[in-house]
Amino acid sequence: AYYGYATAGSPKSNKMNVYLFRDDFDGAAIDRTKWIVDNATGWTVGTGELRGTSTTGRIRSQVPMTQPVVQVVKARTVTLPTNGVQVAGFWTSTTDAFGLLQHPTNDYYRNNGAWTNITDVIPQRNANFRITVEARNSTQVYYKIENLDTTTVTKQETITNTVSSERLTLGKR
Repeated sequence: AYYGYATAGSPKSNKMNVYLFRDDFDGAAIDRTKWIVDNATGWTVGTGELRGTSTTGRIRSQVPMTQPVVQVVKARTVTLPTNGVQVAGFWTSTTDAFGLLQHPTNDYYRNNGAWTNITDVIPQRNANFRITVEARNSTQVYYKIENLDTTTVTKQETITNTVSSERLTLGKR
């Protein structure tokens, strides 16, 4: 991959020519050529950030993903909604999904129709964190949660799940 390597020249140094999907939220609104907006409630875009303030808002990538695929989300929680929020994951339906839910009591991952408690591992209270989700093959999903302020990995695990024609999803759990 050549993105960020200035001497590679165009088109190799263009992020959209290197990544299948990428959004730095540089504009003033959600880019609807990249995202399906299921519910716009609470979403705003500004200064290179997507901000969500509601548990009903959900956006999904226009492009469905199939393994192998890696999703990386850098985020920061200022205020956590009462019912939590999905900060990374893939979704087709309530029975065909993988997602990481940041919740006020404990955090969870959604493995298709079931929620699994993973304790309180997604950094809260204005900490910067990165979540990496790798759909490695037809049966495995690996995820890693890192606190970028303390440079610690708070959780990593491989589980059985299949990502096939699922969209990247942010927001509503």
